[in-house]
Amino acid sequence: MGSEGVGCEAFPSQSRFSMRKLCCGHRDGEMDKLTAAAERVRSGVGEAVLLLGESGIGKSRLIHEWIARSTHWTAAVAECSQGTSNGPYDLLKKLVASALDIELSRVETVDLSRNASLTTWSPTDRSALASVLEGQVDPEWHTLTPAARGRAINNSCARVLRERSSVVPMAVLIEDLHWIDEASRSVIEAVLATLDTSRVLVIATARMGYATEWLPATTIRLSA
Repeated sequence: MGSEGVGCEAFPSQSRFSMRKLCCGHRDGEMDKLTAAAERVRSGVGEAVLLLGESGIGKSRLIHEWIARSTHWTAAVAECSQGTSNGPYDLLKKLVASALDIELSRVETVDLSRNASLTTWSPTDRSALASVLEGQVDPEWHTLTPAARGRAINNSCARVLRERSSVVPMAVLIEDLHWIDEASRSVIEAVLATLDTSRVLVIATARMGYATEWLPATTIRLSA
């Protein structure tokens, strides 16, 4: 995800964003809105865009085509999982792993103190990310109150996105937002409130009818 040119090959093979064929020629209006949001983000104004539509309407295909047209972006990609058996921070775990270029199969064994991009971070801030990844945390982490741990997680997740976007703009791509777990939603909501002066573009997809009052986003509705 760290490459400057984002293309279809930059996304995990299991991601829906990497599997859609380009067939969005009839969605020029929606593409124009997405491109305009991306240009605002390039100038340093963070933004979120929500693509709403029924299943199979072409939400992921639209993102795929935007990716194919765009250059000099880095990305973090995740899909929300249906059901409640995936544990807390299910979505956030995938996003943090993607942003740090860590394979999901390895996150629980990764020592973030050895991550070159986090060497200047405090043990508490690194532990905040590690706790989301269900990995190794500093012993001091367990002495913090739940409220303090929550603040640290919010701040660290926002920081990792800001730092990744300081070199090239970052696209945070979230599939099936209507299935987001509550813990991840709380953090995403807090993080979005801090990204207004960053070069982070959050693009999420959700089915029509999903209640999005919590998400400060430009909404693009897709119809047949």
